[in-house]
Amino acid sequence: MIKNILSIIKAYKLMLVKILFYETYFILKRFKGNSFDVRNDSKLTDNIPCPYFFLIKIGKFIKDNNLKFLVDLGCGGGRVIYFLNKRLNIKYMGIEYYEKTFLRCKNLFLKNNNVLITKNNFMELDFSKIDNDCYFINDPLKDVNDFNSLIANLIKINHNLNKLVYFILVNVEKNKLEIFNRYQLIESLNIGNRGYFIFSNKEKLNDK
Repeated sequence: MIKNILSIIKAYKLMLVKILFYETYFILKRFKGNSFDVRNDSKLTDNIPCPYFFLIKIGKFIKDNNLKFLVDLGCGGGRVIYFLNKRLNIKYMGIEYYEKTFLRCKNLFLKNNNVLITKNNFMELDFSKIDNDCYFINDPLKDVNDFNSLIANLIKINHNLNKLVYFILVNVEKNKLEIFNRYQLIESLNIGNRGYFIFSNKEKLNDK
């Protein structure tokens, strides 16, 4: 966990001051979902929440592009959905594999009818039955082949459904971004080498 956090902090570089400012601000404002979880798992990464500084900009992107339904793959303690739900009245689905983390996250949204938190393995879900237009991925998978398999499956499903979809990626290592170039998805926005990236399949749909 400490090694991962230090690696991410090093990658943030000049953004670090702004990140620390917003972390302090929103924690003092008593925003929830800020837990870190160490996972001794060969497949899944530790739960390190997305910085609020990124979420502010991501929220603006979601609003500007009129997105209506975000699915958080590996929602952890629920920080992403909690923050965005304070600002954007859209539908949210959080998918969490670990029981303890799932229950903690689910309890945050008991009174929110627009938020569904489910305990599942997102590698095994049939996403063709979920009518979302956005995936949020805070690098939950350790192995690049597992990551590529997940993304390829999601791209294929939405391509077959002829549906525009966005991928919001946080703290994803560079070698894992190659899958988006391979499938010729366009990059809509990025901040830093390990900040956040947003891709969409807009051009692929236009070429059909």
